Amino acid sequence: MKMIFSGIASGSVCRTLALSAVMAVALSGCPSQYNTPRQTGNNMPISGGQKISEPVEVARELFERGKALSEQGKTQEANAVFEELDRRFGLDDRRAVQSYVTQALAIRAQSASTTEEALSVHKEIENRYGDNLESGTRKQLVASLFGKAASLGKTGNLAKAIPVYEEIEQIYGDDKTSGVWAIFWQGELSRQLRRLRNAVAAFDRLDQRFGQERDPAVLSVVADALFKKAEILTEQGDTRGAVAIYEDIDKRFSGERDISLRKRALDALFAQGTLLGKQGAEAGISGNPVAAVAVYDEIIQRFGNEKDPTLRRAVGNTLLKKSETLRLLGDNPGTIAVYDEIISRYSDDNVLFPRILVATVMFRKGQALGRQEGGANAAMAVFDELTQRFAADTHPNVRKIVGQAVVARQKLATGMEPMHDN
Repeated sequence: MKMIFSGIASGSVCRTLALSAVMAVALSGCPSQYNTPRQTGNNMPISGGQKISEPVEVARELFERGKALSEQGKTQEANAVFEELDRRFGLDDRRAVQSYVTQALAIRAQSASTTEEALSVHKEIENRYGDNLESGTRKQLVASLFGKAASLGKTGNLAKAIPVYEEIEQIYGDDKTSGVWAIFWQGELSRQLRRLRNAVAAFDRLDQRFGQERDPAVLSVVADALFKKAEILTEQGDTRGAVAIYEDIDKRFSGERDISLRKRALDALFAQGTLLGKQGAEAGISGNPVAAVAVYDEIIQRFGNEKDPTLRRAVGNTLLKKSETLRLLGDNPGTIAVYDEIISRYSDDNVLFPRILVATVMFRKGQALGRQEGGANAAMAVFDELTQRFAADTHPNVRKIVGQAVVARQKLATGMEPMHDN
């Protein structure tokens, strides 16, 4: 099996997680020599009677030889060399020597036949070297376990992946990046397995441990965990509990400088509005569209002047959602007013999303006008403006809307009923 750790040693854990989903690697078991006395003396022959005086050089030679064998797919031969390296230098207190031993054990961990064997190697390394582990080596070790857990998840073995994430939390949980992701995936996989009580407990534990961190990357995972918890409560019919979580997310993250965290606050408000605006008794929710409109107005007021494209898009979606809610309430003038606001805000944007958004609301405005008594001429004028404005646009979605506008205008011109909302 070709080893890949050396290529990812310097990357962040988050980046290695992106690779872990394609790492079909098994981790290696603890060597039986852990309790065997090590030789650390000088002048030890390593091959063909050759002697090297420095233990660091001997350790390096053994490590490089084992690594080369491993990269050639000669796993058994490589492990034999790594066992010799561990036997000779496993108790050596030289930092450079320890680095070679831990890297060898990390590579050995990849070739373990079972997850249990691999975990025992990780525990042994942590117990033996602890805080002396170099950051690159620790990242290799953590990545190997995340890779194993991700492979189990991809093959549908969610129940087997959860204990691996638990072990990552136990062994490497002192590192906030490793800990926050290990707990998050315990909760998410439990949610997918419908072990909802375990999922909520994991998300709560994550928030308790990392909710006060200042690292935006860590806080983003905390926010995601809170969203997942709110989704579970919504499924269980606890709308009030879900809304309380959304309010908490907004309160905690809306003042952050990081764009992604402010987006989490906006998303929480939007989710709150969507819950309030639901019609009927889905998941035990009583529809309150007026309250939903108030939440959408708050989003527009607080985030409407943001220049970041991600936030501008979210505000556009909020305006569109507000218009849909007003239409359901039968407020046709209010609906048209929101359409006009969207057109005014986004008409000068040339990127794809605003073009589709403006074309969509212009078409809907024409439909709304066409439903009003004596509004046919005004509706046809809007359809004409839409067709003229986007006549040269080649995007399929925009072309489709233009085509619908042409048909709707023809129907109005011939006295037929306008098309229904798309």
